[in-house]
Amino acid sequence: MPGSAPVLDAPHAHRRWSAASPTTPPGMLAGAAAALVAIIGLTACGNGNSTRQPGQGLNPPSSVAATIIAPSDAATASPSQPAAASPSPSSRQTGDVLTQGKLTMKSPDVADLENGVVGQNLSGVDLYLYCSAGRCLLNAMGGLVSPIAGPGSKSACTAAFASRRDSVLDPANLHTGQTLCVQTSESHIGALQILRLPGAGTMEFVFSYTIWR
Repeated sequence: MPGSAPVLDAPHAHRRWSAASPTTPPGMLAGAAAALVAIIGLTACGNGNSTRQPGQGLNPPSSVAATIIAPSDAATASPSQPAAASPSPSSRQTGDVLTQGKLTMKSPDVADLENGVVGQNLSGVDLYLYCSAGRCLLNAMGGLVSPIAGPGSKSACTAAFASRRDSVLDPANLHTGQTLCVQTSESHIGALQILRLPGAGTMEFVFSYTIWR
């Protein structure tokens, strides 16, 4: 009819999209997805070829074996680790010493050997020197005193007291350089070396000593 708008057929007015056509929205989505998958696959293959050599796996070669040294074996094999030295007899004897010193006594002095003091009116008295009319006596106060031959030691003095138990000595029967074993009032064993004896011209008794625990 002249002047009227054209009339579209119903099939064209309600058009359906075909998924098989690459120009339709469903076809375009499917094609994009396939292209994305292909790109990811090519990238993975490229990365694998650039970082891995032919025949190289993820696991280390089976021919390489790790060697583990136990701590005890390593310490035994180390030449720089010296063996612990056992204490010598002299060091054991030194560690057993309670006190050492040198004292000078004059009548009527007393001596406390553990504390290394000489005087009068002392407590813990071990020796007492008394002289009268040129004659002196050396008294072991509450202990023992005994002369021995040779240098003094704890074992030698212990053996001496097993056979001889004197408590008083006359210095006239002693000589310079001789060793006296003494047992203190606190039951410690000691050795005295005579350096000077009381006699004509002097009333001094001088000695060096060692007291053991």
